[in-house]
Amino acid sequence: MPKRGNQKSFIGDAMRQAGGARSLPKNAPIAIVGAGFAGLAAASRLISLGYNDVTIFEATNRTGGRVYPIAFADGYIQLGAEYINGRKNPIYEIARNLNVLEADNDEEEDDDPLENGILAAGDCTVSQNDRNAFTEFASPLMDKYESMAGQGDQTRSIGQLYSQDYQRFLSNQRATDKKSVYDALTRLYRSSYEAEWSADWNDLSLLNYDQFDTGDSESEEHSMNKMGYKAVLDFISTNVSRDKIKLNSRVTNIDYSGNEVKIRLESGLQPKTFQAVIVTASLGHLKKFARSLFTPQLSRTKLTAIDTLGFGSIGKLFLVYNQPWWSQNTETINILPVDGCTTNSPATDKLFTTFHPMAWNNNVLQGWLSGSAPAAIDAMSDDQVKTAVTGVFRRMLRNNTIPEPTRILRNKWTTDPLFGGTYSYISVAAAKNGASFDQIATPIVVNGQAKVLFAGEATHPDVYQTTIGAYISGRREADRLFLGNW
Repeated sequence: MPKRGNQKSFIGDAMRQAGGARSLPKNAPIAIVGAGFAGLAAASRLISLGYNDVTIFEATNRTGGRVYPIAFADGYIQLGAEYINGRKNPIYEIARNLNVLEADNDEEEDDDPLENGILAAGDCTVSQNDRNAFTEFASPLMDKYESMAGQGDQTRSIGQLYSQDYQRFLSNQRATDKKSVYDALTRLYRSSYEAEWSADWNDLSLLNYDQFDTGDSESEEHSMNKMGYKAVLDFISTNVSRDKIKLNSRVTNIDYSGNEVKIRLESGLQPKTFQAVIVTASLGHLKKFARSLFTPQLSRTKLTAIDTLGFGSIGKLFLVYNQPWWSQNTETINILPVDGCTTNSPATDKLFTTFHPMAWNNNVLQGWLSGSAPAAIDAMSDDQVKTAVTGVFRRMLRNNTIPEPTRILRNKWTTDPLFGGTYSYISVAAAKNGASFDQIATPIVVNGQAKVLFAGEATHPDVYQTTIGAYISGRREADRLFLGNW
């Protein structure tokens, strides 16, 4: 991805800019909305700076937010965030120091479904020549689009650009009789974009590629061992005692109209007043509740940014079996329904794309959902998902002995009003309107004092979408209160 240099140290810049600004007194009561990575990072940083009257209000019964490790066998399945983007960031350093980076595969290569793994196409035969021709066409496109991102019209979508290139490919191939095969390969190729960016590629702007920047010279994703984000979550929570975290405490209104900030909980309870509140709610939650969550209402600029920046979803399915039914050397199973090939293939077959055995437990198959699939699968019961996924395996692999999974482990991110999806991106509308993550991050200042501050992945200008952006943004807002840098 295009790189724009390493991220600057916020606290260093803030110290130079703050001058005589008025920092928040150390005895000031501070509320934090949300106990995800941003909220925990903010609380930990505030406490280390000497602020002891800090309270986190968390709507769920757990901490972590979109980091959601659950105990399984002798490790943790990651229902939420799983990888670390790049090396030059605090999350990578924490994971390295905790010895949870995957030693045998420290750098996660991009798995190209066009070149790697099984193509499960049911009754249809996808020849190696067709696969090679499509791979030769599609493989250079990601680099091409990334190079285009820094020039020309950044409001164009990836889907728009691909459609133009695809039509030229079909014309050059004289592939009328093979179009259904290439259409199926296009769906598989598209899924890799939409899983990477949590976005419909028809809404994913070129500006998104230009803005995202891990600060590394190369784009890398790093995997972790079976402890994964559980270890990282525990580490960043170390400094925050449990008595400072109020679970099952959903905030429904933040009133900053007076000298102090009042919050109201879903239960109707109004806790003590606060001098400042750091809001770490997901962009998906803000899209649905921003107009009722704040009194007075947010500025038009901030609401426009919330409304127009993208917030999509990827989904994960962990299918648990008594024993593996796939061969020991299976790396990836790519589902490839081809129109007109497999009889009795329902529309749900196209919801599934890529599955792979989980690295540290042989009895678990992990599936990835992208585009419209997460919402569609989230609307289904576990039994319905078991039936659908077993059916597609049997049809596409032509093996009616494949068993149903004994369990399905997942989280329904799209239907949870506290999240509304998984993470943010720069949409076509945002690119056209000039909406930015900085506009969401700007604090609300009343009488020279920051009253409402904003953190979370969708408030970081460079590494939005990531646990890195969430963590850095939480510390950023704590430093802002300490330094008085509004």
